[in-house]
Amino acid sequence: MKSILSVAALAATFISTVAGHGFLVGPGVIGAGERGTVRNYGAINIDIDSLRSPTPGNSTFCRNAPPGPIVPITLTNGEPFTVTLAMSTGAAHIGPCSIEIIDPANPAPGTGAVIVNLWQAQGCAVPPINQHSTGDVKAAASSACPGDIPAGLITDDMCLSTWTFTVENADKITCKRCILRWYWEGWHLGVTNPEHYENCVDVEVTVGGGSGAGTPATLPASTGSTAAPAPAPTGSVPAPSSTATSTAEAAPVPTTTAAARLVRRARRAGTGLKLK
Repeated sequence: MKSILSVAALAATFISTVAGHGFLVGPGVIGAGERGTVRNYGAINIDIDSLRSPTPGNSTFCRNAPPGPIVPITLTNGEPFTVTLAMSTGAAHIGPCSIEIIDPANPAPGTGAVIVNLWQAQGCAVPPINQHSTGDVKAAASSACPGDIPAGLITDDMCLSTWTFTVENADKITCKRCILRWYWEGWHLGVTNPEHYENCVDVEVTVGGGSGAGTPATLPASTGSTAAPAPAPTGSVPAPSSTATSTAEAAPVPTTTAAARLVRRARRAGTGLKLK
């Protein structure tokens, strides 16, 4: 009887220990029928705890997992990006999480471009990021999320959730072939006694234009505001000159008119008419 109680106590301890665990499955929406792209995903049906448990003390970076498949991704400041997580059904651990893009030439935590940072108590393990959190450490995934169980999972206690966030700091990425690192701290045991979780994915990054503004167009030399003004039409009537005006005003009486007057006067004189 004592041995049975000991086994039961051990099982209860195991359940409570793994109840809040989780890991990054990979970038994008990864469904139940797809295997994850995270490093060491093959352990999901052999040694699941190497993916989801708190990082061991001898883990230096990315759980010491070997590189995995290269996943092409595009990151643009201000645009949405989605990753898929796997969380235990009973996961309700508070604690912050973040994702950073790290240059393999300088592979150390904290050296990359942090594209999202939920440095707050709620973090990754609770809704809305963890869509299947039940708070029940005994909940079976086959009941809680029958259509969202990670492919190949050896246990019946984890569900897939998608996390979509707005990208920041994409302009600070310095690599093309990079490491996407997910980091989560569990604060359920206290802020001063956190549990550390991390997973890595090998990615090929394309950085998009966050501002949406392309290279300004250069106007041809013939079109711009510096073009010379059009000349005045050649058919324009020039302004009248003072010389032309004075000549018109001083125009003499035609000489033929003066001669006619003289002839009329002479005829009148010959007939005895009095000139007026």
